[in-house]
Amino acid sequence: MNFTYQKVVSLLLFLSIVFSCSKNEESTKSVLENVSKIDIIQKCTDCGTDDSMFYFYAGMNASFSSLKKSAIEFEKIEEELSKNNPLKIVYNDEMKIVKIVPLSNQELKAYVKKRSKIKRSKEFTLPVFNEKNTAKRFIRGFRKASIDRLATMFSNVSDYEYINFDYAKDGCYARAHEMTRVIKKWYPHFQYKVYKIWAYSSTTSLRTKSSNGCCLTWRYHVAPVLRCSTDLKWYVIDPSLSSKPLSVDEWSNMISSCDNNKGAKPVLKYTPRDVYYRDKNNHIRLFDKLYSKTNCVLKHYARVKKIYNDCERGISPSCN
Repeated sequence: MNFTYQKVVSLLLFLSIVFSCSKNEESTKSVLENVSKIDIIQKCTDCGTDDSMFYFYAGMNASFSSLKKSAIEFEKIEEELSKNNPLKIVYNDEMKIVKIVPLSNQELKAYVKKRSKIKRSKEFTLPVFNEKNTAKRFIRGFRKASIDRLATMFSNVSDYEYINFDYAKDGCYARAHEMTRVIKKWYPHFQYKVYKIWAYSSTTSLRTKSSNGCCLTWRYHVAPVLRCSTDLKWYVIDPSLSSKPLSVDEWSNMISSCDNNKGAKPVLKYTPRDVYYRDKNNHIRLFDKLYSKTNCVLKHYARVKKIYNDCERGISPSCN
């Protein structure tokens, strides 16, 4: 009797252990799937001087990442990059890139099929205003976007603590998206609409000096832009780089050099404010109407605000 009872208890214990192990395997698998994504990677040739490291731009991140060549199948990665093929980016629990893996034929076919449905958008140009349609806007109750009002708006926007303007290394796409939302919401009667200005590197990377005095390396940068009624110029709202609104020329010059280390003269493009991300050739346009991606990126950089500054390599989010 006791022997039979012990056998039953042992069997139940064994089954519970097996069930627990299988459950843990499933949960581990789901976590791994959640921290890996398929995206475009661009090799960076001027981001570092260590020959043992692979420097690259991943997805829509503006700043570069790096991995040891010995930790990845570097020759296969090089081959895939030469074909302009996407790669699988694997993150750890801290959202740090730990591996890059070539895609299987099935994954590549699915990615190409998905991208083939995306139509290339036409290039956007900023509107041209004349005295006639400007007068109509005044009649409808629009306020002049004077340089003083732009400065006040700049000050108010830069005070939002949940936007980490101290970490200019990355996250510009989320900061710009949130700033345009705030400007649209709290300044609805401005004479001119808010748009976005995008700066892309032409040959080498973009370079600028951060508020912490470090040289930053980007492949692109984005910020809100508005027209000023005082001098009829377009001004960029970018608290991550400046303490005041900058003209487009001032902003462009600021992100093309750092000390004696000159970067590329940026190629400037414009979009409506609802475009969350666009690549250099305008082949890809992404939107974030519900601001889920924006909020995810902002929360990520708000958490690391006390840990990293521009002079350190932070951890890029996998929100996008």
